[in-house]
Amino acid sequence: MKSISAVLCFCSITMGLPLSGLTQETDETVEVGEVAITATKVETPIKQIGSSVTIITAEELAREQNRFVLDALRQVPGVEIRRSGSPGSQTSIFTRGTDSDHTLLMIDGIQVHDVSSPTGAAVMDHLMVDNVGQIEVVRGPQSTLSGSDSIGGVINIVTKKGSGRPTFSFSAEGGSFGTATEWLHSSGGSHLFNYSMSLSHMASKGFSSRPTNDEDDPYRNMSFNGRFGVDPSEGFGVDLFGRYINADIEIDTGGNPDLSETDSKQAMFKAQPHLELLGGLWEQKLGIWMHDISRDNRGTGFVLPSAFQGTVLGVDWQHNLYVHNSHTITLGTEFEHQNAEFNVTGFPDIDADTDNLAFYLQDMVGLWDRLSGAVGLRVDDHEIAGTKVTYRVAGVFDLKETRTLFRSSVGSGFKAPSLSELFDSSFGSNNPNLKPEKSIGFDVALEQTLIDGMLKVGATYFYNDIDDMIVAAPPSFQNINVENVVTNGVETFVTIIPIENLMTRLHYTYTDTEARKAASFGISEGSRLLRRPLHNFSGDISYRFLKDRAQVTVTIIYVGERADLDPTTFATVTADDYVVVNLPASLRLQDNLDIFARIENLFDRDYQEVLGFNAPGISAYGGVKISF
Repeated sequence: MKSISAVLCFCSITMGLPLSGLTQETDETVEVGEVAITATKVETPIKQIGSSVTIITAEELAREQNRFVLDALRQVPGVEIRRSGSPGSQTSIFTRGTDSDHTLLMIDGIQVHDVSSPTGAAVMDHLMVDNVGQIEVVRGPQSTLSGSDSIGGVINIVTKKGSGRPTFSFSAEGGSFGTATEWLHSSGGSHLFNYSMSLSHMASKGFSSRPTNDEDDPYRNMSFNGRFGVDPSEGFGVDLFGRYINADIEIDTGGNPDLSETDSKQAMFKAQPHLELLGGLWEQKLGIWMHDISRDNRGTGFVLPSAFQGTVLGVDWQHNLYVHNSHTITLGTEFEHQNAEFNVTGFPDIDADTDNLAFYLQDMVGLWDRLSGAVGLRVDDHEIAGTKVTYRVAGVFDLKETRTLFRSSVGSGFKAPSLSELFDSSFGSNNPNLKPEKSIGFDVALEQTLIDGMLKVGATYFYNDIDDMIVAAPPSFQNINVENVVTNGVETFVTIIPIENLMTRLHYTYTDTEARKAASFGISEGSRLLRRPLHNFSGDISYRFLKDRAQVTVTIIYVGERADLDPTTFATVTADDYVVVNLPASLRLQDNLDIFARIENLFDRDYQEVLGFNAPGISAYGGVKISF
């Protein structure tokens, strides 16, 4: 693996091109003016980003009527979403076959991870899509700019920025499982002040998450989020971001469902003053942020009465030096403090914390309007995991004559053990001697635009080599490091626009995983990792008509067979493949009045994303939106 990395790095230097990852969704990446910030920490046109980037726009979210962020991610190449039952249940993200705690989740740069959970993984169980401007998904190791937790990639949710005269909207929706959802939204702005905020409420009787009983699992979610900006003078301003979620769900655990309930509260806030000096050549951003989550569990069976609280405080001071319109140097420092409290009946209370200080540097260069690349280096000094150095080299070559893009990247990553893995003794899982996980990954891609943009195709090969992966080993389930895990595969896409109002997008991902010298729940040497299918296919066909006032979309998701744990014996078995078809549609009756409806799981397929947990059968929803 080291020799492969060396060859790629050498090739990038001799070509004058920093190797870069690949932007796979051509329909997402070649639109003029579309930019992303997550992969480079500065606003960069997608065609100049080396890493694999997918952007989900607010228009796409509305077209497919996604209500949760997790549903919007199901069609992203290389990303697998697994929810354990009804809405609000525990959700896992697997990016390019890496582990469920290897994808960093952010909202406006705020890390949204539960540091009191067993692995400190991203928590998106209750994240709704209201007031989302776009979702940026970057695949491949991103530790150089994003630090720990980003071995597989980064998901950054960007809140809408208000502009123009104040606007207001109200939406209401009802449907299957006794579900009712309401939204309020307002936004506006001028050169001095801008704002965008929303309030949403969802209540559902739900369905039984467990096949062993038929009692519904109710769910409730109240969320508020807002973004505010003040620009008192040219070159100086302050942005404020905030979000609060209060959710509760009844869960089936093998005990009495009526007594199994989880209450969750999430609060996050960020203040970001920004300053431009030297005529805009030197830009500074100072981000001060926090994320706090508390979970109260009341139940029987496997759920002991317990309370968990995880808090993260962070500071990021970033400097962008615009040396030339095709040369940008970014450098900065980050400090992060984590604290977790574990209060489980029958076990000692634990209060643990850790600090991390990091310095990062990135050089972005463009040459001859054809080559774009970035080279980055980062040093993390983790209080427990020690000092770690990560790097990333990425680049893209645009052969304009044939409308062909070549992308490639190579980078390293690391994942510090979570506070729970180190100290929580509730289930014998703690191990203060755990080493951090380390990785090297690369990808190579080709994208081609044909027939004046009517046809776009592309393919990406990716490879990840992970050392010291942390797993819970039987019979005590104490966390240990396993020697090596490898994931590799291919992401492909086809986009067809035969006529102006008709678009078809198809994605196929092949993901192979292998554990080497591993001993864990469902994992042995040479085995595939759990819940990662070899084959994943998704696609949609969207048609606009009645002078763009009406739209109908058909989406299809296929998930292939995969290894999983039998919920009764905990033996490794093969989970069945499944196909889900959804049908959303909308109609604008007047300029300020829209109606919408959708059918989910159109053919009423019986399937399970995670063995032992039900997924919803056929369901229908409809609603109205009033704007003024």
